Amino acid sequence: MGPDKIVSFITSAPNGSRVLSIKFDSSNVTRKPSVAAVDFNGKVNGVVSFLTVEPDVGRERGLVRLLQDNQDNNKWKTFTLLTAMHESEGHEETIGSSRPNGVDHGNHPGRKNWQEQRIATENYEGHDIAHDFYEHGYDVTIVQSLSTYVMSSKNGLDVLLGGLYEEGGPQTEDADIMFMSIPNAMLKRMHQDAKAEISRRDEKILKGLEKAGFKLDDGSDDTGFFMKYFQRGGGYYIDVGCSQLIIDGKIKVKQGQEIRKLSHTGYCSRMTGHRGYWFFGGNLALCKYYSRMLALQIKAMEEGIMKYEDL
Repeated sequence: MGPDKIVSFITSAPNGSRVLSIKFDSSNVTRKPSVAAVDFNGKVNGVVSFLTVEPDVGRERGLVRLLQDNQDNNKWKTFTLLTAMHESEGHEETIGSSRPNGVDHGNHPGRKNWQEQRIATENYEGHDIAHDFYEHGYDVTIVQSLSTYVMSSKNGLDVLLGGLYEEGGPQTEDADIMFMSIPNAMLKRMHQDAKAEISRRDEKILKGLEKAGFKLDDGSDDTGFFMKYFQRGGGYYIDVGCSQLIIDGKIKVKQGQEIRKLSHTGYCSRMTGHRGYWFFGGNLALCKYYSRMLALQIKAMEEGIMKYEDL
């Protein structure tokens, strides 16, 4: 966005930035200021720190990355800055000891526990369905209309999530902030390098799929899985065994079929033009993080902290 646009955005807001203070967060090893890589290959280092932000209506968290500008006498400058509301004062999330009981034990006919109060949904890609049908004895053919980006679950997730979402890694909430603080342009460049490493590890599988007649691609601008998901919401397969069945000829592939009709089923979190009616789309990682932001916006409007027109 750049400094000028940030200043313009803040000054044009009805109530300004509403920030009272910003401090470095040194509450644990992950959050305190430290030297860390800001690129995928670890060749560019800077200073990274979590932030605690005090606005006039609640509690925010943030993250800043500082780099030296070699075109300006190596001056330290803010490379990326994220601040995000995490709690509204007086309307704190009911977690831990403040969480209501899932069930009041005793003689209460018709009571429901937490599991019974949830609605569960499932979603399968074509590969998963083909894999399942093959294992149940069917003669299966995948009809492929467009090329697909494929990465193995083991290698793909090790490369993409290693050091962030893994056993012994940062707390999940900290990991979410670290990931969501990366601007799209920066994320795209990082995933070009990540995709190259995944392809190197998956070389045997990818060559086998091509030999079997399965059309592959490298994602938008060679960025692999993540950017393809963000831009299309599909066109990829995280391999958990179906690829080897295709390579071995146990699941056949047919080309040359075109899709006749597409329907829109995924949307980002956004207003719809109708008060009280919102769309929210995305995978678990996106919904898990941004659902809090959406909930805080809705709660702020209900409590008169902000107006619908402020969004």
